[in-house]
Amino acid sequence: MTINLTETTLYVVIIVVLMAIQIYQLVQTKKLEKECKDLWDQIGTLTFSVTTKMLEMQKDLNDKQDKK
Repeated sequence: MTINLTETTLYVVIIVVLMAIQIYQLVQTKKLEKECKDLWDQIGTLTFSVTTKMLEMQKDLNDKQDKK
């Protein structure tokens, strides 16, 4: 059995391999975008929580100073 590799076949194989790599990179990029968005959401939640706690502490401190 003889396998003939013509120039056209070689080009088609190269194109298919490059397309597969491109699809893999696209999937990885979408995954990274989702992870980045999730991180920014977590940072936003953390910032909101810290700000709320700081305002509560400031309010408590002001209430203690007013009582003196």
